[in-house]
Amino acid sequence: MLALGGKILLTVPFGEVAIIRPLHRVYDRPRLDRLVSPLKPDIARCYRKGDDGIWRACQEAEAACVRPTESIYALAFLMLARD
Repeated sequence: MLALGGKILLTVPFGEVAIIRPLHRVYDRPRLDRLVSPLKPDIARCYRKGDDGIWRACQEAEAACVRPTESIYALAFLMLARD
Protein backbone atom coordinates (compact mmCIF):
# COMPACT_ATOMS: atom_id res chain seq x y z
CA MET A 1 0.00 0.00 0.00
CA LEU A 2 1.25 3.42 -0.90
CA ALA A 3 -0.44 6.65 0.18
CA LEU A 4 -1.57 9.19 -2.40
CA GLY A 5 1.43 11.33 -3.27
CA GLY A 6 3.71 8.65 -1.82
CA LYS A 7 6.94 7.43 -3.38
CA ILE A 8 8.89 4.22 -3.11
CA LEU A 9 12.33 3.12 -4.31
CA LEU A 10 12.54 -0.32 -5.88
CA THR A 11 15.46 -2.29 -7.30
CA VAL A 12 14.81 -5.05 -9.85
CA PRO A 13 16.90 -7.22 -12.17
CA PHE A 14 16.65 -5.59 -15.62
CA GLY A 15 17.63 -6.53 -19.16
CA GLU A 16 16.57 -9.23 -21.58
CA VAL A 17 13.61 -11.12 -20.09
CA ALA A 18 14.69 -14.27 -18.27
CA ILE A 19 13.95 -16.46 -15.28
CA ILE A 20 17.11 -17.49 -13.44
CA ARG A 21 15.84 -20.28 -11.19
CA PRO A 22 15.75 -20.20 -8.22
CA LEU A 23 17.39 -16.79 -7.93
CA HIS A 24 15.38 -14.15 -9.76
CA ARG A 25 13.29 -12.97 -12.69
CA VAL A 26 14.71 -10.35 -15.08
CA TYR A 27 12.35 -7.68 -16.44
CA ASP A 28 12.45 -5.64 -19.63
CA ARG A 29 10.83 -2.19 -19.76
CA PRO A 30 7.33 -3.30 -20.93
CA ARG A 31 7.11 -6.06 -18.28
CA LEU A 32 8.46 -3.72 -15.64
CA ASP A 33 5.82 -1.12 -16.50
CA ARG A 34 3.10 -3.78 -16.18
CA LEU A 35 4.57 -5.06 -12.90
CA VAL A 36 4.34 -1.71 -11.15
CA SER A 37 1.10 -0.47 -12.76
CA PRO A 38 -0.77 1.71 -11.80
CA LEU A 39 2.24 3.39 -10.20
CA LYS A 40 4.26 5.56 -12.54
CA PRO A 41 7.83 4.27 -12.86
CA ASP A 42 10.84 6.42 -13.51
CA ILE A 43 14.14 4.57 -13.87
CA ALA A 44 16.45 6.64 -11.74
CA ARG A 45 19.62 4.67 -12.50
CA CYS A 46 20.82 1.45 -14.05
CA TYR A 47 23.84 -0.62 -13.17
CA ARG A 48 25.47 -3.51 -14.96
CA LYS A 49 27.47 -6.30 -13.33
CA GLY A 50 30.40 -7.16 -15.55
CA ASP A 51 32.39 -10.33 -16.10
CA ASP A 52 34.74 -9.11 -13.36
CA GLY A 53 31.86 -8.95 -10.84
CA ILE A 54 32.05 -5.16 -10.50
CA TRP A 55 28.87 -3.06 -10.71
CA ARG A 56 29.07 -0.03 -13.02
CA ALA A 57 26.54 2.68 -13.82
CA CYS A 58 25.12 2.47 -17.34
CA GLN A 59 22.35 3.91 -19.49
CA GLU A 60 18.94 2.20 -19.61
CA ALA A 61 19.52 1.22 -23.27
CA GLU A 62 22.75 -0.60 -22.34
CA ALA A 63 21.14 -2.35 -19.36
CA ALA A 64 18.20 -3.41 -21.55
CA CYS A 65 20.58 -5.35 -23.84
CA VAL A 66 22.25 -7.41 -21.10
CA ARG A 67 21.67 -11.14 -21.56
CA PRO A 68 21.42 -12.31 -17.94
CA THR A 69 23.04 -15.33 -16.34
CA GLU A 70 23.24 -16.36 -12.69
CA SER A 71 26.15 -13.99 -12.12
CA ILE A 72 25.93 -11.36 -14.87
CA TYR A 73 22.91 -9.07 -15.13
CA ALA A 74 21.78 -5.46 -14.81
CA LEU A 75 19.69 -3.68 -12.18
CA ALA A 76 17.21 -0.84 -12.50
CA PHE A 77 16.64 1.49 -9.56
CA LEU A 78 13.10 2.84 -9.81
CA MET A 79 11.32 5.74 -8.20
CA LEU A 80 7.61 4.88 -8.12
CA ALA A 81 4.99 7.51 -7.42
CA ARG A 82 1.28 7.29 -6.70
CA ASP A 83 -0.73 10.23 -7.94
